[in-house]
Amino acid sequence: MSVHASHLTFLDCAHDPNKVTHTWRVESNGSLLGTVTWYSPWRRYVYYPQVEMVTLYDASCMIELAEFCQRQTDLRKLERKSA
Repeated sequence: MSVHASHLTFLDCAHDPNKVTHTWRVESNGSLLGTVTWYSPWRRYVYYPQVEMVTLYDASCMIELAEFCQRQTDLRKLERKSA
């Protein structure tokens, strides 16, 4: 499944059935910018930029990233409550 924001595309990577969390590729115009994945110490989804390339983000891109991470974190916490 993919989610398209105005600047970014979030592509759900193949889910490992042994993991309870997901990982998404973050792309813009077909170029990989980084990934969103679960960070256990903070108990939330976070964005990891690609270290091999320099990426620039304006305020609207950062808002999209933050909103996506927050939305996925909220969904994960709801899933845990209902389990």
